[in-house]
Amino acid sequence: MGSKLSRKSVLIVLDDVDHIDHLKMLAGSKTWFGSGSRIIFTTRNKDLVIAQDAIPHNVEMLDDMEAIVLFSMHAFGESKPEEGFEDVSQNMVSKLGGHPSALKRLGSYLRSKDMSEWTSILNRLEAVSVVETLKKFKIRDDGVERNISDQLPI
Repeated sequence: MGSKLSRKSVLIVLDDVDHIDHLKMLAGSKTWFGSGSRIIFTTRNKDLVIAQDAIPHNVEMLDDMEAIVLFSMHAFGESKPEEGFEDVSQNMVSKLGGHPSALKRLGSYLRSKDMSEWTSILNRLEAVSVVETLKKFKIRDDGVERNISDQLPI
């Protein structure tokens, strides 16, 4: 692997790396690639970042404005809610606490659904805690609660 790529500058992006062995198999060592190469990886494993002597960057949750735009793009295909859906959209977004994956998935699910379906989903979200909602979306919170109370569902 090393001979051809050792003269090339590359950009490698690896998502959701769990084990150091995975990173080593896919990106090898710094000598595999030419100068100027960058390897970017996402992980929830802080020990992996430390072991690789990598520069960590913590990803923050979306603020309210970013969240409504992302949600609306998936629910309506545009950056703001359709007329008549503004309030229910804002309530949905507030329940999701800025979690991009949850915003995308719920917005996509609700696309083309009528108001009764939206209201039904919102009522179910209001009855569930943040942690439980994240489990349903298969998203781990990892302690990031961005000023969300225990009972605010997402």
